[in-house]
Amino acid sequence: MSAASPPYQAPAETQPAVTDGTKVTLEYTLTLPDKTVIESNVGREPVTYIHGNHQIIQGLEKNLTGMKAGDKKLITVSPEDAYG
Repeated sequence: MSAASPPYQAPAETQPAVTDGTKVTLEYTLTLPDKTVIESNVGREPVTYIHGNHQIIQGLEKNLTGMKAGDKKLITVSPEDAYG
């Protein structure tokens, strides 16, 4: 009997950074300033988009630039950089 090993993930320093044209898949949790959770896809279907194609809100896309697989980041998006 053999145990399945988790998929290999290269160290972050060797992974490509998110740039225009990169296919990005992510999980998110949307919260209010008081930490109330409004929406989350964690544990469900992740969001996939092509970076730079304006498929997600501007403020989020801008803050994801340069991230690498496995990175985690708290992002605050102002109304001007969201839906207005």
